[in-house]
Amino acid sequence: MVDGLGNVSVIATSSNTVSATVTFPQVGSCPFAIGITPDGTRVYVARFSSNSVVVIATSNNAVVSTVSVQGYPQGVAIALDGKHAYVTTSSPETGIGNGSVTIIDTSSNTVVGTVGVQSNPYGLAFKSGTTTGNVCTNTAPPVVSSIDSASAYGAYPYFSSGSWLEIKGTNLADPADPRLTASTNPGQWTTADFTGSNAPTVLDGISVSINSKPAYVWYLSTGQLNVQAPEDSASGSVSITVTNCNATSSPYRSRGTPWRRGF
Repeated sequence: MVDGLGNVSVIATSSNTVSATVTFPQVGSCPFAIGITPDGTRVYVARFSSNSVVVIATSNNAVVSTVSVQGYPQGVAIALDGKHAYVTTSSPETGIGNGSVTIIDTSSNTVVGTVGVQSNPYGLAFKSGTTTGNVCTNTAPPVVSSIDSASAYGAYPYFSSGSWLEIKGTNLADPADPRLTASTNPGQWTTADFTGSNAPTVLDGISVSINSKPAYVWYLSTGQLNVQAPEDSASGSVSITVTNCNATSSPYRSRGTPWRRGF
């Protein structure tokens, strides 16, 4: 818990009492928000008035690093894989006006990126489907060159509900996405991507729309996506688009059928 005096209080959940207090050297630094790494080892505290983020080790409640940021930090969120901290900042001290989101590498506690925004940001959250916590580096929109049913099921130039499709092109997935180089089943969805029994329709910011309905995204690479077509009774030429972490592709027309020859 943070307070206006520049302190962070640690509360023991077993007794709901304050078990420790972390005091920062700068008086009136105005801690504004905190983020805790998924493994629980570090706490990132946005200090509004001192233009910095303080890192606290939970093992001894000691400050282990201070990261300077441009602007006045107001919100903190930690990526689901714990590799980056995202900090919202405002330009003027009034907290009103344009701002930015600062990206901090938690392994080195250094700023690795800044994204400008047109309004004053406070809170932030991760989009559904970004379980890798990937920081997008792809700056180009996706381009679709071909769509066929999966090669293992006939590679037909048409599809129906439930068909597995191979979408080929360029800039389909972010080349820096750690999912693409995972040691096990690289590029594929994992159990962490499911919501209950529901497969993901967004995987690390990548989604596919078939006749304005979301497809289930199973596999990612920069040149190919494997998706399952959603239930749809439409037949004939339908529009298919791919959205990466930067933009949406131009529509690609493919033939849907009300019956299925290959999965």
